[in-house]
This record gives sequence, C-alpha cells and structure tokens, in this order.
Amino acid sequence: MAEEPTRTQTPPGAGGDGDGETSGVVVQSSLRRDVHAVFARAELDQLDREFLAHAATLGPLPGELALTAMRQALGAATLQLALLPPDQFCSWTFNVAAPPFNVFLAGDNGDFQITGRIFSEGVKVAGTSRLFVETQRPDHLPSRSVVEFDGLDVLGAVHQYYRRALQMRARLFDLGARDVVLIQGLPTVDEDWLAGLDAEAARGAVEGAEPIERRRYRFRCGCDFQRIRLVVHEMFAGADRLDELFGAELEVEVQCPRCGRRWWLSRASLEGGQA
Repeated sequence: MAEEPTRTQTPPGAGGDGDGETSGVVVQSSLRRDVHAVFARAELDQLDREFLAHAATLGPLPGELALTAMRQALGAATLQLALLPPDQFCSWTFNVAAPPFNVFLAGDNGDFQITGRIFSEGVKVAGTSRLFVETQRPDHLPSRSVVEFDGLDVLGAVHQYYRRALQMRARLFDLGARDVVLIQGLPTVDEDWLAGLDAEAARGAVEGAEPIERRRYRFRCGCDFQRIRLVVHEMFAGADRLDELFGAELEVEVQCPRCGRRWWLSRASLEGGQA
C-alpha cells in the first residue's frame, strides 16, 4: 500500500441541522505495515448520545440489555464502515434469542450516516442468536451473510462475521471511556500477534500506526415525508390497497423502517394530493 496522507471526509451539506462540528464522531483509520493490519478508532460517546436522544422521541427506552447491545453494535458498525469503500452501504441485524429482541443498524458511506433502532415486540428468533449483514455498492452484486453467536455476545458476533463470512481476522477493543478501536487483519496479517493482543497492547499498536483517513459519522436516518410517502405509495398503489391501508380513516401513522420515526400520511397524499 502506497503512503497516503490523512484525509478528512464529512457528509455533503455539513453545517445544516445537526451538522455542526460537535455532532457525530470522527473515526481515524490507520495502517501498520509491519504486522499487516489496519485500524479504525473513535471516541463513541457522542454517537451514543445521539442514538439515545433519537430513541427517546419514539417512546420509553428499551431495557438495559438491549441498550447495551445497541451501544456495542453501533460502535462496531461505525468502525467497520470507516474501513469500507466510500460508496458502500451496509445493514446489520443482531437477532438475539433470549431475551428476544433485534438490534438493527444501517450505515451509508455515501453521506457518512448511520441509523438504527431496537425491536422488542413480535421478534421471531431461532434456537440461537444470529447476525445478518447485507452490503450494497453501485455496480456490484449485493451480498448477504448470516452467522450464529452466543447469547448477548455482540462483539463475538462481529468477530465471527469477519472470520466466517469475510475470511478475515479482526478484533475490537474498548480502551476505556468509549475509546474503541477495530483492528482488521490484512490477508498476510501476523495472526499470532493479533490473537495475543489485550487492550493495552492494542492501544500501543494503534498509536504507532500511520494515519490514512478521517471520516465523521453522524447518527441520522435522512428519512423525510416525501421519501416515506413514495415508499408507502409503491406498497399500496391502487384504490383497493388504499382501502386496506386506511379503512375508514383519513390518515394513518407509519414508521420509518430504519429509524422508527413516525409519520402521518393522508389518503389524499397517496392519491397525488398535497395533504
């Protein structure tokens, strides 16, 4: 890999609502040539706060187990995004068997945004917990992977995903105070070195790495009324389907499937009106 100066990337349109320099988190990626590994590191507490502020608008917060799983998954997904190409979209669903709940995340490197929600009602589970990962890139076939993991071990699920689905080695370390680093082995990584790391050794390794790029990720969905209206319109096109959706009501409440935000749609809006 050729030497490359540190680059900073932020979403287009920075400076708008919630786009200040204090929103989101900066993820620094870097490289260690001697052990053939790349790193993504960030202090994730601000991203946690942005998720909690969003979740509070949806109703009572989920239980502590689900919140802890979301916190771990949000950190892992954000750091993974930082090591993926700038046109990559990914979604992760952590389907936890007991107690049954889903942690869903969707991240888009096109605008450096990540969003998600916790599902705790009507969740279908198998005999074990599972992680589903879907990825998309322009001019590439989409991919989908499924790996099993034990109980609530979200970080173990991420490690298994790298090993089984990507045929790579990776490890996540919390260095304290939500300073988290993802270490991803290149094909010729020193596997003994990677396996032998603890948190302090990981801290020293990343601090001695060559910086590559800085990206700022924000917890944001990007859904708006028009996008939701178009999605629902496609699903319920035709008078019969609208009758099925609205019944005797003039308006219905729908949720964004990614972030859970609630929107009210009128029948007139789906029939081409402006209401």
